[in-house]
Amino acid sequence: MHATRAPSSGRRILQSVISHGSLPRQRLRIGFYAQQSHQSQHRQYARPARDRHAEDSRTTTSQEHKLVFTQNEVPPLAFWKQHVPKLAPADLTPETCFNTASQFCAIATLENSTWKGRLKRDHGIDPYTLHYTALVVVRTSMALSIFMLRTASDLGYAPSTLSLMRIMLNGTEGNASKRQGYLNALAPRLRSLVAAAQNPDALTLQAIMLRKERKGQSDAAALRLFDQAIAAAGRAGKIYVPAAEILSQSDSDATGYGNSTIGTVGRSPRWTWEVDCHLERGSILAEQGRRDEAEAAFRVAALELDTWQGYLELAKLLPEGAQDREEYLVRAALLGQTEPCLMLANAERKRSLEPGVVSRKQHELLAAEWSRLAGTEDA
Repeated sequence: MHATRAPSSGRRILQSVISHGSLPRQRLRIGFYAQQSHQSQHRQYARPARDRHAEDSRTTTSQEHKLVFTQNEVPPLAFWKQHVPKLAPADLTPETCFNTASQFCAIATLENSTWKGRLKRDHGIDPYTLHYTALVVVRTSMALSIFMLRTASDLGYAPSTLSLMRIMLNGTEGNASKRQGYLNALAPRLRSLVAAAQNPDALTLQAIMLRKERKGQSDAAALRLFDQAIAAAGRAGKIYVPAAEILSQSDSDATGYGNSTIGTVGRSPRWTWEVDCHLERGSILAEQGRRDEAEAAFRVAALELDTWQGYLELAKLLPEGAQDREEYLVRAALLGQTEPCLMLANAERKRSLEPGVVSRKQHELLAAEWSRLAGTEDA
């Protein structure tokens, strides 16, 4: 009976959170994604620009050779030292990325494409290095980042093609016609990757695009592509990192979350958009009434990959009062999201209205606190 049960682990966490005043900030997510697997062979990294190229850029005045960017677009070395270790693979140094950006701005022109062939030959800049430099510089210049990704894509680097398509698909850069122009130009490259059925990110991206179309049998086709992406990642022999316990003993003592029945988390995605794959796949299965399969997909996104979306979707599949539902919502809320906070507030509000409820005031207080953490005026 609700009137006699002890406070749940979720409420114990909230009481701990209340004492600190706010939820933890959501984890930093990169705005668009880097390729998980990268080349391991030795590369000739960016070398300091030669004087003759600087002289060429100063003396070239015709419109077709006009430089697109100036050195003002390149952040100082301190910026690269701050962000490269977090956003780029370990084999790329801040100095490498800084030199890459500087040299790229010194030779990149809008109309003349011959300079692209000189990136590797004259400057030691391969598409791999350019790709990750773009993923870092996006923090200060979206235009420069997109131009770098476009260049690396033109040179045949698949991760740049996929990242650039995802940016345009999300509709966050330029006007609609310009974004569509990018998508049309990149579409043949994506089709080639999808046809090969070896790149799980390409298969996932194509499936996401079909989901956005919402035409006829597009969901069925998208589901097949998501399944192919999972199979392709398995064939590629991606390393599976065994799950670790959600919280250490010290963590559980500190939060009152020691009795959690949620399970384990702890591995990194096997491919860049694995999280998207399982979430979208789970949504399709749920819409088709295949609840058990949908739950299995969301469990990967939540319990293995530790995403708030996974926890939230798992909670939505469960009826109120079901085992683990509240703990899934708490987990999503602790990752900085408002929707699970509102759901928890509503649950506490309903409990406070139950006949014969014990500690009505406590339920009302918890409902008000969850509402406050969600940013509403219910507090």
